[in-house]
Amino acid sequence: MKTDLSCLPTRQEEAENAYWETEALRKELLEDEEYCYAYADSFLNTWVASQIRVIREQRGMTQKELGEAIGTQQAGISRLESINYSAWKTGTLRRLARALGVRLRISFEPFGTLLDDSEILGPASLERVRREGDPRLLHPKPRPASSERFIASMSIFERPFSHFGSSTQPEVRTGTRTGLEIVANVR
Repeated sequence: MKTDLSCLPTRQEEAENAYWETEALRKELLEDEEYCYAYADSFLNTWVASQIRVIREQRGMTQKELGEAIGTQQAGISRLESINYSAWKTGTLRRLARALGVRLRISFEPFGTLLDDSEILGPASLERVRREGDPRLLHPKPRPASSERFIASMSIFERPFSHFGSSTQPEVRTGTRTGLEIVANVR
């Protein structure tokens, strides 16, 4: 039996529909301040609840197991995974992050980012690797050859703190244009 796919939208039609949906949302966010804040609150709740569920499932954990890991019941995790939940507590989110092997990030954002975020909301955009498997932690970027000269040329107020740890003593030289030059012993 052959399935008739002619009623399904083409990729171009899907892209066109997505464009007009985003454009309608953009206008609504711009024109109606109350709608804008309500949409942002609803989106936040959906994002956080969905991400908890997606990462928990990615880890192969049940709601009961995650609840035990953060010191609550399965019903508490079910509540946190509901997109209608809005009583987020930073302490609870921190415990969840630790149990799931990720960091918690709380950020203030411009409203325009809602347009991009709403387009990408889905399991793939919500999954996160555990700390132990984080490629950025396992495979650091190679250090540029010019980084020592760059850091040494920076004033003491511009330098990253990591270059002045307890084992690194800066050298002080006089005779420069400002009368004082501080050079880091960078390894």
